Amino acid sequence: MLNDILLSSGIPDLPIELSSDRLQIKAEQENHLFNLSSVVNLSTAMQYPIAVFNSNTQSKSKVILTELCNGEKIIVVLRAESNKVSGRKVLYVNRIKSIYPKDTKQIISWINQNNLLRYVDKIKATDWLGKQQFNSADVAIPNNSLNSATKIIESFVNPTLLYEKIFSEEQSTRDKVKGNGIYLKAPNGKPTKLNEKQWLQVSSLFNKNRKRQ
Repeated sequence: MLNDILLSSGIPDLPIELSSDRLQIKAEQENHLFNLSSVVNLSTAMQYPIAVFNSNTQSKSKVILTELCNGEKIIVVLRAESNKVSGRKVLYVNRIKSIYPKDTKQIISWINQNNLLRYVDKIKATDWLGKQQFNSADVAIPNNSLNSATKIIESFVNPTLLYEKIFSEEQSTRDKVKGNGIYLKAPNGKPTKLNEKQWLQVSSLFNKNRKRQ
């Protein structure tokens, strides 16, 4: 069962699955080398991440930055998928698609990109960023990128489960109506005077009430 941190960051309340074959393959890749023994507490570590991001390359995937018991920082890419069991039953799971040691430049880039950050443990994240100030020259990270990421983390407001529910409803409405001619339109067919967020919230409530009738 997922905790409120993962649920509020938009990860579906589904079992998490990591196949042994995929773990072995990822551990042996030259660019993803890590010790298999270091991920024995991965499921617990994922429940208390340093940060959770939307993937900027895989739609509906989440990227989790977490810390293992040995102090190693690791990235987990998670995606909700369906899986047929015995050719009949369909099981929906959060499948771990990739797992690899952190890439400092990549993580800071994710923080600085709009709309990717979904949750952050401010204490863990600011402590980690502070340590990067001392070795930024070694990994070629400009100080302005580190300063920008620190400010974003400090001002970031973590979502609640209620917020995530509303966000999901808005996203569902956007996906359904874009391209069908009624996006950002008033009931009379004319352009709405509401901004997008207001329009999506009204439309979400309208669709919800209509289903109840």
